[in-house]
Amino acid sequence: MPKQSPNRAERRNPEAGVPSVADHPAMQLLPRPLFVITASFENHRRGQLVPYVQLASTSPPCVSVAMPKGQPISPLIRDSKAFGLCQIPDSDEFLERKFARAHLTGFDEQDEDQFDSIETDPGETGSPLIRRALLWLDCRVSMHLDLDTDFELYIGEVVASSLKLKDAEPLIRIGPHG
Repeated sequence: MPKQSPNRAERRNPEAGVPSVADHPAMQLLPRPLFVITASFENHRRGQLVPYVQLASTSPPCVSVAMPKGQPISPLIRDSKAFGLCQIPDSDEFLERKFARAHLTGFDEQDEDQFDSIETDPGETGSPLIRRALLWLDCRVSMHLDLDTDFELYIGEVVASSLKLKDAEPLIRIGPHG
């Protein structure tokens, strides 16, 4: 009899015996460039670190972004149908700290603008783009996938881009996922 595929609840529960990245050491060596994903809708702007960004196609130019489900930025991406990606230079600890815990804070009318102390420009899509980023990509959502895991996937068509710091090193992580 063929082995039954685990249901969604079992896949999300590591104690249910479902494999994870920790069970596949080779996956620890996949590079993870660190980006701040940004979005804006009406008078609200948000940003947060997102470690899973990949080129998805070259014609038209598209990127894929995977992030945990239920993030406070998700409704802004959904409603604006757009997002920005700003890659953090390896030397910029401020941006990494600024957006590292953004996914833990909720969203309400009283929230302070995360970008108050950071110079940004609005992209063609309206997403805030961080001026001091190594590079930025301004994207329109072409697809959103609710994966049968604890992550969701956005595919964005790049409508504008800029390489700001040609000599800077990007922040790319290789090692344990966390």
